[in-house]
Amino acid sequence: MDRPKLRNVERIPLTRDGQAHVVLRDPMGIAETIAIDADFVPVLDALDGRRTLPQVRQSLLMGRGLDVALPDLAEFVADLEAAGLLEGDAFRSRWAACHDAFLDAPTRAPTLAGTLYPEEPGALRAELRRAFGPPPSTSDARTRAVLVPHGPLEVVAAVVAATLGTLPDPGQLDLVVLLGADHHPGLMPFALLDKGYETPLGSLPCARPQGDALLRRVPWLDREAIRHRTAHSLEWAALYLQHAWGDRVPPCVALTCGAAAISGDAELHDGVAELVAALDAITDDARVLVVASAELSHAGEAYGREPVDAEGLGALEQRDRAVLDAVLRGRTRDVLGAATDVRNQGRPSGLPTLVVLSELVTGLRGEALAYALAPVPGPAPGWAGLAGARFSAH
Repeated sequence: MDRPKLRNVERIPLTRDGQAHVVLRDPMGIAETIAIDADFVPVLDALDGRRTLPQVRQSLLMGRGLDVALPDLAEFVADLEAAGLLEGDAFRSRWAACHDAFLDAPTRAPTLAGTLYPEEPGALRAELRRAFGPPPSTSDARTRAVLVPHGPLEVVAAVVAATLGTLPDPGQLDLVVLLGADHHPGLMPFALLDKGYETPLGSLPCARPQGDALLRRVPWLDREAIRHRTAHSLEWAALYLQHAWGDRVPPCVALTCGAAAISGDAELHDGVAELVAALDAITDDARVLVVASAELSHAGEAYGREPVDAEGLGALEQRDRAVLDAVLRGRTRDVLGAATDVRNQGRPSGLPTLVVLSELVTGLRGEALAYALAPVPGPAPGWAGLAGARFSAH
């Protein structure tokens, strides 16, 4: 490769046996996840697509005092390319194969089964029951929307359990609108999927008539359907609904909400109003439940951010609660105003989803059911802001 360029990948610090590493993870889920020696981070920074390898070597030597032999540099870059971490033919070939396979599949296959939850249905049902208790025996017909977190069951269990008990009976619903947090670096603010989410417990039914109606009003919604391939938030939401309702889950419209929904100056993309108007139009006479799967703070080294102390965690919780309060009141402008960066930990992880939810629940009564700034498992310390809430008719 003449002028190598690193793709937009996540860099997650990792210390193993006293040795500092950086894990390179592709948010698109196409490249291999690899760990490199932390000393090679300046090499990553130099792979900007403008310099040849000899120029990269010279830049590292003159600017950083880092002397990397050209053969070693070439071998390192070749490994990155083979893993799909560089722009170029290797990545495009990987992307095309994943894209075609995803579009041809009858359902969206699970990506977390066998790693973050059991793959065998019986074991999964038992794990869900341990985490959330038995399926809810009561229902609340007033509930029109819920907010749930996503993640390993041992982390989210208490918050999700508090929310599942407020769901309406599925027999009282015509449609479920799923809104998922999306960390895929797409160009469009939203992506619609025209197939059901599959888990070891079955496949969520896809509401094709309503999906087609959305596309007639917003034709670009399906242009980046591939983003659903790694949409973990909706995979978790599918499991929650299957635990609560078994095989009675109503037809679902699945949408991911990406960073493009909010511009750099915290203004909403025009597509937000377009999507909300389209959803209002197609659900005008229907009995609908909105399920939003999103989180608040993602803090600490586990998320590739700076370490955070107890005082910083307190500031993050204060920010989380301010954002949640604005969502509960259906005040989108207040959501954006409260969602500031705190202690270099970034804005809330699921902010695009939260602003769409706030637009959809205007006029409903919001109620916070649970909140936790919970530690996440893994070798590096990290915390996730988890909230459970419901929105009901007065």
